[in-house]
Amino acid sequence: MRSAVIVEAVRTPIARAHPEKGYYRDVRADDLSAHVLRALLERVPIPPELVEDVHWGCVKQEREQGYDIARQAVLIADLPLSIGGVSVNRNCGSSLQAINQAAAAIMAGCNDILIAGGVEHMHHLPMDQGFDASPRLYYRHSPAVFHMGLTAEFLAKKFRISRREQDEFALRSHRLAAAATDNGDFRGEIIPTWGRDENGVKKLLTEDQCIRRDTRLEALAALKPAFFPDSGTLTS
Repeated sequence: MRSAVIVEAVRTPIARAHPEKGYYRDVRADDLSAHVLRALLERVPIPPELVEDVHWGCVKQEREQGYDIARQAVLIADLPLSIGGVSVNRNCGSSLQAINQAAAAIMAGCNDILIAGGVEHMHHLPMDQGFDASPRLYYRHSPAVFHMGLTAEFLAKKFRISRREQDEFALRSHRLAAAATDNGDFRGEIIPTWGRDENGVKKLLTEDQCIRRDTRLEALAALKPAFFPDSGTLTS
């Protein structure tokens, strides 16, 4: 059986989904995707014509993320017309599915060189926007079957994971992310990307925006629950 290997990986800085402060509040998801494709191929010493297809994970496939955003990104990036594009949706696992199916296609001998990744612009396209579930879905299932926030709430209750334990884990995550950024651990994977800083100034961004360097356990404890306002334990 053939093996599938990852030869290079890049990403943009991660930004907040905030209408006034998010880095990419004025940047489209398809343009961001094209930027990543171009940057990736600039790092890999192969002719772009050898790439056969792009597998791109995306949950909200509408508006700027619709009409096969994978193929749209290929065209925006001015890559060879011979490169195809397929958009993949497995909800929160969409990008992982894109990587898995690209690897499977290579191992099966269907393709030799593929690009796999994904995009989600949750400011421009909030996760629950426009979703119209059939009433029959809820005959036997909870809304949590398609909502990771509600799923996490139920898991926290089932396994008795307290709000304080979650806050302590979040604080540890922010501190580790800040330390990794300061140590340059993400420098090799993040590609400089144009956006706007929190003051609205156009800027070439090189670090993730979502890291709260100055947060404290007390500050996290003061946040209101995001999904169950009265009894929830998860915040955002």
